[in-house]
Amino acid sequence: MAYKSIEAVQEALTNGIFSKRKDARKAAGRSLGTLVEIITFYLLRSYGLEDYLAIERSLKEYARPEIGHNVEFTLHGSSLLGTVPYGQEDSISAAKIAKSLGIVTDGYERKSHKPVANRLVKNAATLFESEHSFINAYPCAAEKAIRVSKLTIRPFAMLECKRVGVEKGLSRGPQTIEKAKQGAYVALTASRLQKVRALDGRLFGILEEGAGEFTIKPYSDLLYSIIKGRDYRRLRDVVVTVGVVSNHGNWFTHENQNKEMKVLSESYDWLLFLTDEGLTSFINDMLLGEAAHLTATYRAFQRCYADDASNNDKFTKSSMPMLADIELTKYFSDNLERITGWFNIVAPAGGTVPYLMELLRDLAHIDWAEVYKQ
Repeated sequence: MAYKSIEAVQEALTNGIFSKRKDARKAAGRSLGTLVEIITFYLLRSYGLEDYLAIERSLKEYARPEIGHNVEFTLHGSSLLGTVPYGQEDSISAAKIAKSLGIVTDGYERKSHKPVANRLVKNAATLFESEHSFINAYPCAAEKAIRVSKLTIRPFAMLECKRVGVEKGLSRGPQTIEKAKQGAYVALTASRLQKVRALDGRLFGILEEGAGEFTIKPYSDLLYSIIKGRDYRRLRDVVVTVGVVSNHGNWFTHENQNKEMKVLSESYDWLLFLTDEGLTSFINDMLLGEAAHLTATYRAFQRCYADDASNNDKFTKSSMPMLADIELTKYFSDNLERITGWFNIVAPAGGTVPYLMELLRDLAHIDWAEVYKQ
């Protein structure tokens, strides 16, 4: 059956897949949060940004590298090292990939991640890491190939997803303001380009140019002048911050923004609002199974949360069954215009998802290895 709202979806999951859990409603809500992350990942893939992507890496605060915060996605300067084919039954290790491509890994620490194993793909799997760069694998189930790239340690953009469910009988999630403050703090400390507020409320950016000299201009003007100017000296350590939030009564109403949404929109450079209607549309399509060409996807979702689920039953932004990955990649490619319509842009005013993705692609094409050349 199709659902008319996220509330109906959460109730169905609470009374169905999660009915035996200690806190079934909370478990159902967490699964919806996972879906927001999955939607964000496949959106980035559809716009050609996957090869610049890292998942769940520690984002270091600007000028305070001893403090890091795990975020869902970061985008880094990237250079392709090669492509390795694989079969459905293969299990491919970092050592096998390095040998196949002739990658010199002296000075790198080898990670345990396998980009392909047990008919699962591990998205943006980190194979090796050093002080200045890391090597990621990007498996493509549809092509049965793994692209391997070297990325700069410091990102040029970050994306963080935020969703807080509502407990039964309450109008809003009790942790909503805490979640908003957490996201705001990370966004405000990530970039060399800092935000300051004038007496009249206007938002300015301040950029240290070196030797104690600073440039202060309206924030958006300064940010985009740095990006468009392609000045490597000024681009260094500038991080574009993107928040993705879903609603469910917490962040936003049609009548007005809640305090939490204002906190987030003032902190992130871009704030995307995934509507309840959009998330419900995705879930309804997934429930249609074969009719929407998402049979393996729905099966993977069910298996991931089944009582007898094993370690091989995955359905996350990081690990996905091969067949579900193929379906989702095609689904997002075929429905990209409709999917971008699931998002409202809270900040900046007048922004659109395609423009944001174009901006991120422009940043991706900068020679970041040269920007961070030691």
